[in-house]
Order: sequence, then structure tokens, then C-alpha cells
Amino acid sequence: MKKELLRMKKAIFGGLSYMIPLVAGSGLIMAIGCIMSICLGYDPTGSDFAWSIDGNVLDQLANCRLDQLIWWTGKFGLNLMPAFLAGFVANGLAGKPGIAPGFVIGWMAGVMNGSFIGGIVAGLLVGYIAKWCKDHIKLRGAFRSLLSFSIIPLVSLLVGALIYRYTIGLVIMNIMDAMYAGLTYMNSDPSLRVLLGVVLGAMICADFGGPINKTAILFVYGVYAETVLPSTYAHIALCVPNLALLLVYFMNRKHFSDGGKENVLSNFVLGIFGIGENTIPFAVTKPTLVVPCMVVGGATAGGLAALFNLSLLPTLGYFMGIPFMLATEGLNAGIMMTIAYGTGALIAALLMTLMIRIRYKKEEDKIIFFESEDAGFKF
Repeated sequence: MKKELLRMKKAIFGGLSYMIPLVAGSGLIMAIGCIMSICLGYDPTGSDFAWSIDGNVLDQLANCRLDQLIWWTGKFGLNLMPAFLAGFVANGLAGKPGIAPGFVIGWMAGVMNGSFIGGIVAGLLVGYIAKWCKDHIKLRGAFRSLLSFSIIPLVSLLVGALIYRYTIGLVIMNIMDAMYAGLTYMNSDPSLRVLLGVVLGAMICADFGGPINKTAILFVYGVYAETVLPSTYAHIALCVPNLALLLVYFMNRKHFSDGGKENVLSNFVLGIFGIGENTIPFAVTKPTLVVPCMVVGGATAGGLAALFNLSLLPTLGYFMGIPFMLATEGLNAGIMMTIAYGTGALIAALLMTLMIRIRYKKEEDKIIFFESEDAGFKF
């Protein structure tokens, strides 16, 4: 059992090592597009995005918005994350025959709002199906080549699709629907405003772009025309993990490898633009250490934002949103926003530091992020 768990761990970390360049590169491209849009006074997320195929080439070039094109290029990259992760996790378990079905079922996981959690589950599912096929289906002679190129991908894809679509995917979707209904109820009662802020902040920082985070974002966008308050609570909490991990690094340098240091710094830069997916490698490496601390920090930031009755019109994180808060709501609101965000990040960092000091009291020089055995995080 222990050997199999280690095999799963190596497969997951192997998938993550392939996913990190995709997330980091796509996130930076989105950030560049976002900066250009703000400088031009545009919204990069508009539905009339730059890759429309209507009209001739000259018309498209004349009407093309480069900021929108760049932003959506990065967005498409991040949308590939579940498929990318599932494909390479399956590859870690079953080799090349697992890659293609892993990509397809991973894409299905993304479409069903499973995000990176669904991608990991899909990768493990397809990987073990493909591995079972390799171990139990035997062909001889000229038919042997069909096994890796046709039979294993075919069986893995069909069986994996049926299992994920009608069991795992539905379970994740039903849980997310229940969470959405709970948020809708809290939003309908003004007396539950602070509780709503706490819950939204916790959800935003629970899985860093995963299904729980996506449910919270979907909710705040859904009620945005009615009220911007839930969006404010969620987006103030959005960048808490990025600053918290940077503070944790400064307080615990000896527990970070060179690769961990690089990822902390790039994670903070992406956090300036509201991109949190680069926190995922830390959460997967030490989930019981990272996730609870970030949830508490996010809940604190969201709760304080609700307590201070902050209102931020644009759907931006702290760093991009603070100029708008100062311009529209005044200096006092900007200070309150900074207190809410900074307190959440500081509490998360202190709590995580305390847990590190307790857990690794006898291993003061142990590398936690990332150990060399963690299936090769390479930067």
C-alpha cells in the first residue's frame, strides 16, 4: 500500500512539474494583457475578443485589440490546466498509452468545473485503467503494436469517460451546486454579510483556482449586477496566498530550496495581477500545511472586508484594485482595504510558520518546498 501511495505521489508531482510552466507562462501572458487593457482603459475579458473570424483579414487586423488577444491567449493556456495535468499524471502511472486518454478526460474534468482537482483525479483514474490494460491484455506477434497505440487508449478513454462523467464529475458538480445555493441564501440576508465574507474568502483560498474557488467566483459574478459587495470580499481575499507564502519564505528561508524560492517569487508577481494558480504546487506538496492556513487567512480578509463594508467596483485583486478603491471610496476605505488584506495574509503566514516550527522542530534544516524526492519540480 505504501509503495502504491508513493507511486501515486510521484505521478502527481510529475504531472505538476509539466503543468508549472503552462500555469506560469499563461499567467504572465494574462498579466501583460491586463496591464495593457488598464493603460488603454479597456476590459480584456470582453466577449468580442480579438480572435473573431468574422470579416476579412484586413478588417480583423484593423479592429484587433492586442491587449484582448494577449489576455485570451493566457486564458486559453490556463483552461488547458486540467487536461495537461491529467495527461501527464496518467503518463506517470501507465506511460505513453495513458497520455491521450488522460488529456481527454482531463478536458472533460475542466468542462465539468473540476479544475486541477478534477485533473488529478482524472489522471489517476485513466492511469490506473491504462496500467490494468497493460498488465492484463496480452497480444502476440504483429498485433502487439496495436496494444499501446490503439487498444489501451481506446479502453482507457471509454471506461474513464463513463466513470468520470457519471460518478466523480457528478459528485463534484453536486457539491459545488450546494455551495452555490448556500452562498445565494447568505447573500439574501443582510445580517449574514460578515459570514458571507468569511465563507467567500475561505472558498477563494481553498484550492487556488480549483472547483471551490471557481464556485465562489461564479457566484460573485452572477450577483454582480445586483450588488458588488460579494465580489469585493472575494477579490480582496484573492491574493492572500501570494503574499502569505512570500512572508512564510522570509520567516523560514532554510525550509525552501532554490526552486521553492523561485516559485515563491514568481507566485507573488502573478498575485499582483490576481492569478493564484502558481500556489498549487505548494498546496499539493504539503496540503495539510498550506491549505488550512490559507483558508484561515482568506476567511479573515473576506470577513474584515465585509465588516468594514468595503465596496470595490472593478473585479480586481488587492494590488490592482487599491488605486480604484482610493479613487472612488477615498483614503479611509483604502486603508481599511489594506488592513483587511494585510491582516489575512499575515495571519496565514504566522499560522503556517507556527505549524512549520512545530512539525519540523527536530528537523530545522529540512527542505519542505520542494524536496528533491518530490518527483522533480524543475524550474
